[in-house]
Amino acid sequence: MEPREEQVDEFSHQIPPEGKEKRGQKYTRKLESKIKEWTALIETLRAKAKMAEVDVKIRYNREIGNLEKKKDVLEKGLKELKESSGEAWEAVKSGTEKAMSDFKQALEVALSKFKKSK
Repeated sequence: MEPREEQVDEFSHQIPPEGKEKRGQKYTRKLESKIKEWTALIETLRAKAKMAEVDVKIRYNREIGNLEKKKDVLEKGLKELKESSGEAWEAVKSGTEKAMSDFKQALEVALSKFKKSK
């Protein structure tokens, strides 16, 4: 019996190209959604920074600038993911996941600093 195209090849244990493409699209949509969520959060922090006293505002803006840089790296990774396939896609995904981890860590630090300054 011939395996159907959408089945996993029993010998190579690989997902067929169509499955990888769908998985990749799902991953990029999820990443796009998270970037939008985080962009909104950065805007909220930016609004709080505008209301802060001058010395606090400087620190807030420094944290926001750091978050923006890390978000830019994530957006670049997302763009590269959309343009990649196969092994290149996996390599880009790995780098993007590292960037996402860096962003999350920076976000946690920024949020804790914003909370301390209330």
